[in-house]
Amino acid sequence: SAAALNARDLLGFAKAMVRGSRRIRKPGLNTPATMRIGIHSGYCISGIVGTRNLKYCLLGDCVETAADMEKTGVPDCIHASEDMADLLPEEAWEKGKALDRKDRGSIQTFLLQV
Repeated sequence: SAAALNARDLLGFAKAMVRGSRRIRKPGLNTPATMRIGIHSGYCISGIVGTRNLKYCLLGDCVETAADMEKTGVPDCIHASEDMADLLPEEAWEKGKALDRKDRGSIQTFLLQV
């Protein structure tokens, strides 16, 4: 399906970002940079916002869900929703904590070590 193909591409990009961040050194500390990534599947809208300082924005509940997973994620891991993990069953997902969403209930999340 198109959703599974898009999910595969998104996960490949997320893995490349985590691997690439390991080659970057933190100034002054000389330790590898770490990255947290949250991914989710769902509907969103996009567009240009503003009249003077134009900004491209993605808006929607699925964007907020992915952002919440990034905030609560583990460094150098990909934190995904159950919807995303279901689209990519061949990956070695580890069951994570349920993410409580205000007024939306909780969703099961999964972690992928990279």
